Amino acid sequence: MSSVDITQRPKVVEKKERFGDLEIDLVIGANHKEIAEQLNIDFFFAKPYYSWQRGANENLNGLVRQFFPKKTNFDLI
Repeated sequence: MSSVDITQRPKVVEKKERFGDLEIDLVIGANHKEIAEQLNIDFFFAKPYYSWQRGANENLNGLVRQFFPKKTNFDLI
């Protein structure tokens, strides 16, 4: 399974009405391929530095950073 550009995802995802259509940060590598295979799901990747392609994720990151600065060890929380 290879990286699929975010422009290839179904248009219905943009409506944000279905459960399971998520925007998340992942380290690209074997981690996402294994998850996709086990759950039979697709991952679509935004282009680097195109944060507007995953606006909901960027909004969540901003909310998290209000309480936890970068480099916070979440294992300790």
